[in-house]
Amino acid sequence: MFVLLAAILVAGPAQPSPQPWADAYQAGQYEKAADLLYPVVVELAQQLIQWDPEPFHALATLYERGLGVQRDPIAACALANMAMGATHMIAPRYAQDVVTYKAVVDAAESFQRDLCVVLSPEDGIAAGRAMGCFAFGMPEGSVQLGPHMVRFGRAGIALATRPVQEPGNLLNCPVVVVRVRAFTLEAPDNAAPDVKPRHLLEMLSWIGGTPAGGGSPRYALMWEVHEIQKGQLEVVAMEQLATRESWPARDLPADLASRLHLEIIRSGHVRWRFDDNPPRRGWIMLPDEDRR
Repeated sequence: MFVLLAAILVAGPAQPSPQPWADAYQAGQYEKAADLLYPVVVELAQQLIQWDPEPFHALATLYERGLGVQRDPIAACALANMAMGATHMIAPRYAQDVVTYKAVVDAAESFQRDLCVVLSPEDGIAAGRAMGCFAFGMPEGSVQLGPHMVRFGRAGIALATRPVQEPGNLLNCPVVVVRVRAFTLEAPDNAAPDVKPRHLLEMLSWIGGTPAGGGSPRYALMWEVHEIQKGQLEVVAMEQLATRESWPARDLPADLASRLHLEIIRSGHVRWRFDDNPPRRGWIMLPDEDRR
């Protein structure tokens, strides 16, 4: 299968597409096509009507084959799932032509099956949860967080001891994940005797949405911090760091690392600061105290 939905291939010769992503795709400019497709599929996924299978189908193909993007079978399956759902929504257009109707639905289901059957059961669950919240760039893996192992990926962020079928903590419906990292803040030299290091998992991701009054999508860079407290993985800090109107890049804003500061003080609390105009500040409190 190429750019156009199988339904169009079955129905007759492809017509020139007014969509820039399709022109780039057909010209073999796959990286450009992917960049143009991202906001299209995110906006379509947020709609309940007027779905179009073609963008989902095209981006799924890019991720399945690694054309212009890093090959990602989970993203490919998630997008194929969306393409199949969109096809079922538009299939009634062909209700008066039973042959075309069946070909449209069969082709979409075959495409979805081919891209998803190769996944492990765990990756299949991740692909199912990624529908609409694709989290492009989200790594899949695990990390040691103090004495605990934490699993992260598009199925969520959770203790590795939890069954993979249980939803993890993946907030805000991210569209692009910039960074996931674990780090430890050591107690200062003048800390109280019972103060221990704080083991934290940080996630930086862009979320997107169309304003309530309509208009072009906007994107916000969210910073969130997870910590294991009393045996549970908790979100202990969250802040919006930046906004933009165009599709966000996967790298961090150039000066962000130098503007975001965390330090553990002698009581064991963690103080964070983001240098902005005006600066923003907050605390990550100890587990037995109120958080603010």
